[in-house]
Amino acid sequence: MYRLDVAARNKAKMKRSWKQQNHKEVEIEMRKKDKIESITENGLETTDRKKAKKAKKPQNKKIVKRCILGGVAVLVIGVIVYGNVAAKNAKFPVAAVSVVRGDIEESLSTSGTVQSEISKAYFPPAEVAVKNLKVSLGDAVKEGDLLMEYNTEIAEYKQKQAELQAKSSSNGYAGQMYDSQIQEQKYVDAQNNLMNVEPMIYSQKEYIKQCESWLEDDISRKKVDIYHEQYVVQKEINSLNEEQAVAASEGRKIGEGVLQSLEHAQNEQERLNLELKLLDEDVELTQVERAIVDQKNKLTDLEDFKAKQESIRDSAEPQVLNPYEKGKLSADHQLQKLALDEADKDLAEALGGVTADFNGIVTELSVQDGSLATPETAILKLESSDQVKVTINVSKYDLEKIALLQTAEVNISGHTYEGKVTKINRMATTGSSGTPVVGAEVHIENPDDYIYLGVEAKVKVHTNKAENALLIPVEVVGADKDGDFCYVIENETVVKKRLKTGIASDLYVEVLEGLSEGDQVITDTTNITEGMPVTAMLTEETTETAEQVTEASENENAGTEE
Repeated sequence: MYRLDVAARNKAKMKRSWKQQNHKEVEIEMRKKDKIESITENGLETTDRKKAKKAKKPQNKKIVKRCILGGVAVLVIGVIVYGNVAAKNAKFPVAAVSVVRGDIEESLSTSGTVQSEISKAYFPPAEVAVKNLKVSLGDAVKEGDLLMEYNTEIAEYKQKQAELQAKSSSNGYAGQMYDSQIQEQKYVDAQNNLMNVEPMIYSQKEYIKQCESWLEDDISRKKVDIYHEQYVVQKEINSLNEEQAVAASEGRKIGEGVLQSLEHAQNEQERLNLELKLLDEDVELTQVERAIVDQKNKLTDLEDFKAKQESIRDSAEPQVLNPYEKGKLSADHQLQKLALDEADKDLAEALGGVTADFNGIVTELSVQDGSLATPETAILKLESSDQVKVTINVSKYDLEKIALLQTAEVNISGHTYEGKVTKINRMATTGSSGTPVVGAEVHIENPDDYIYLGVEAKVKVHTNKAENALLIPVEVVGADKDGDFCYVIENETVVKKRLKTGIASDLYVEVLEGLSEGDQVITDTTNITEGMPVTAMLTEETTETAEQVTEASENENAGTEE
């Protein structure tokens, strides 16, 4: 496996080798130059001596000297040409690695905030005063712990009030329903009596007409009418006297209207008696006249009964509750019962105080001992420490990598936990840098007491994995408009190869197409051009086996976790 420091050492060795090679070539050139200068100087020196002795030496020596100088010149030119040809044919040493097989894992490393997946806000059941507060903001509590108690005097008073209101409502409901039933029965009875009396009145009137036809003259008819009127007036007097007696028994003062009616009836009775005496005939009734008077008196009684039943019916009808009014009464009664049940429940809860529903952290606390609390305002918030998650943001470039149920490692304050992706939002938001991001949640599988809500957590999501894949270091892969590529050594010549890559880790890239196992890939492409002759510098550090690559990959993952 190729580590970044190995690549750096390879690069440094290549540079030292290149410098040594250049130094040797420069030294050779300098030696050649010194040799040429030495030869030239010696030649010049020989020439000067010969000139000084020109007069003494013969002319043929001059020819020999010229031949020597020409030979030296040819030798120098040959040395220079040879040096240039040797330098041109020298192969450039380059650092390279071999394509190997191994396991590779792609991951998404990011950071997020630790949050609870379950939270509960606590509200007092009724208006109460807080007493014996047992927790502070940020405290860790266990399920069932008592967090605070209440002073329940106000709740007890409201419960008693609701109890009395429910009792009053119950009695009122029963009373109104009873009265309605009584009036309904009166209405039904009166209606039935009217249905029976009306045919009787009709028959009575017909019978009286038939009897009156038996009377022989107007005087007889007159006597019958007077006797009948006397009966009617006497009934009124009897009714007024009865009303007067009832008022006296109850200690009530008799109304002026009653006394005036009684006086008027008595006067009417005297008038009828006087009118009867003035008749020329005998005031005594005949048998026929007596029968007619009796029938008229019965008719009067029937009509009075009808009038009374109509009065009863008309007065009872408005007091009979219709179905809607009965429904309203029943609903009101049920509301009072519910209010009592609620007051009983609130008092029971207040007497029990506030207990933790689950293991968690107190993240909000708005009261202290003696504070008055109402059901409309939360007094405490508890967030679970057993069900926790890390919320992260994923960029559009990493969105295609992440998926539900992928495993993850979560590091919180030096402690590592197992995680799983449980939610990916379907809507992007604007991140801190102004670019769109998609929120996701990583559930922590094995939380412990070292979990702190609200802190930053490092998250590594395992997005993909490949086994026995062709691998090369990430730094050897280049890209242009046509896609990914790298430089390889084939027959000691640089060749540019197009690549189809797969997943990538921090150190390696999976090669799907373009290379084969064992190919030599150039790691430092500085001053490298396609087609130039090179020689590969492969060392033990740059030719690792597949097992070493896999082991290095595991070490890489462990290092990331730390």
